[in-house]
Amino acid sequence: NIYDYVIEALVDAEFAQDYETAENMFECMSDEFVAVILEEYIEEKARGTRKKTTVHAYDVDETLFGHGKKGKPTVQVHVNDSSGKRVQSLSNQDFNTYKLDKDKGHSYDFSEFQSAKKFGETSSPNKKVIKDLRRKQARGQNVHIITARSKFDNPSEFQGHLQKHGIDIPKNKIHYTGGMKGSDVGTKKVDTAKGIAKQSGAKNISMYDDAPKVNNAF
Repeated sequence: NIYDYVIEALVDAEFAQDYETAENMFECMSDEFVAVILEEYIEEKARGTRKKTTVHAYDVDETLFGHGKKGKPTVQVHVNDSSGKRVQSLSNQDFNTYKLDKDKGHSYDFSEFQSAKKFGETSSPNKKVIKDLRRKQARGQNVHIITARSKFDNPSEFQGHLQKHGIDIPKNKIHYTGGMKGSDVGTKKVDTAKGIAKQSGAKNISMYDDAPKVNNAF
């Protein structure tokens, strides 16, 4: 417990940028520096459980999981014209920057992105990012998933797929921004994260996302 606290303190105080760096730092720390951190630990233990001040939110597609890799098919958002005919298909990354031509009556078809079965067929785990998420959970951090997808047709099946790859996260910590008003994915994810932070009393938000638009928004 003490070791975990020291590692957590190094990251929270931004002495280390991540847990792996903190673990390497620990090996070289003087006894005096460890003693200073442990003094704070003893005081906090006397006061009660330390409140987590940061929300750690992870994107799904191309962050926790990739698509179209290892021989698997990719998942797409389709663009239909006013008659319902498909005129274009977009990867999730293309979708982040695509401008829908509403003047021509174009609309999105999200059927593949809402299929939990399709997700299982197309996705490959990004083990490095999943390890980072699990490490934060193990150390009691406030971890959430914020995805640009709309809610899956079978949320339990999607949650089961996450668990299959070691991501054990409750449904109330999985947030879907696809059904929100507006078209800017970055803005919607920021608004969602702010809501989570306000509800939990957190002061900071860390968002792990592959989309430049999302990173710029945060």
